[in-house]
Amino acid sequence: MREKILKVARRMAEKGLLEKVSMFDIAREAGVSRQSVYRYAGNKSEIIRLIKGEKAIPEENRLDMQHRILVAASRIMARHGYDHTSMAEVAKEAGCSKGAVYWHFPEKQELLLSLVSYRMTDLIAMIPDMFEKAVCEKHPLTGLTEFWKQQLERFQSDDGDEARLWLEFFIHTRTEEVKRRIQESLEPLYTRLAIDIHQLKKDGKLAPALDPEETAAMIIHLLNGIIVEGASGWKTDNPDKRATQMARMLWNGIAP
Repeated sequence: MREKILKVARRMAEKGLLEKVSMFDIAREAGVSRQSVYRYAGNKSEIIRLIKGEKAIPEENRLDMQHRILVAASRIMARHGYDHTSMAEVAKEAGCSKGAVYWHFPEKQELLLSLVSYRMTDLIAMIPDMFEKAVCEKHPLTGLTEFWKQQLERFQSDDGDEARLWLEFFIHTRTEEVKRRIQESLEPLYTRLAIDIHQLKKDGKLAPALDPEETAAMIIHLLNGIIVEGASGWKTDNPDKRATQMARMLWNGIAP
C-alpha cells in the first residue's frame, strides 16, 4: 500500500505537481482513501521526505504524537461524547494537524478502540499494584481505605471527565468491535488481580478460603459503581467516610 502511494507521489513530483496537489488528489490517483494515504505514507511533508530518500519521522516521535492524540481525544470525548467529537477538534486539542490524527487513526472508531486499550492499560498497571500495597500495609484496613479514597477522587472529581469517558466506552458496547475490545482489555485486569489475590492468600495476607476470581470480580464491580456514579454527576459529600465504609466491608470478607 505504502509503495503504491509513493509511486504515485514520485510520478507527480517528476511532473512538478506534488507541491500543488492535495492529499485527496494523491489518494484518488492511487485508488485508495485519503485516510489510507495518511495512514501508510503520512502527510504531504512526510511524503516529500520519503520520495527524496530522507529519513522518516523517528518511531519515538510517532509514539509521542500518538500519546498526545490519545490524551486530547480523552478530553474531547469526555466533554462532548463520541458522537459529537470530530477529528478536527482532537487535532486542535493535541496541537497537531488533522492529517497527523488521520495518519495514526484513519477512522474515528479506530481512535475510540485505541483509547479503550490505552485507558485499560493504565488501569491494569494501577489497580492490582494499589490493592496489593493496601493489603500489605501494617494496618490493611487503613491501606484499603486509602485505596478506595483514591478511586473516589479519580472517578468522582469535580469535572467528572474521567468517569464520563468510561461511561462513553460502556455506551458504545452496542458496537460489536468496541464490546470485544473492552472485553479483551478487561480480561488482563481480572487475571492480574486474581493472580495477586491468590499470592496474597499463600502469603497469609488474605483469608485462605477466599476465591481469587470472585474477589477480583467484586473489586472491579465496586469500581464500576464508582465510575457510574461519577459519570452521572452524583458523588458522595464525604469521600473519607465512604472510603472507610467500603474498606471495612471489603476487609471483613477477605481478612485472614
